[in-house]
Amino acid sequence: MTESFSPSSPSSSLSSAAPVVERVDARHRYEILVDGRRAGLTAYRDRGEQWVFFHTEFADIADPVTADVLRWLETELD
Repeated sequence: MTESFSPSSPSSSLSSAAPVVERVDARHRYEILVDGRRAGLTAYRDRGEQWVFFHTEFADIADPVTADVLRWLETELD
């Protein structure tokens, strides 16, 4: 099964298209597409009622981290 959805997100200064997330069951992963190009992925395996996400990749076409995200990360990592 492959399904797609577009999460709502602020517009990007680097791309005019909203990201699209595709669930690719045959490859056990989710892929993030921007302007039709794969911008990232996360691989998973089913373990009963848990999904184990064991690998994540991102291309260098994503928006930079915002100040809000940096504050949240600093709070979480302290």
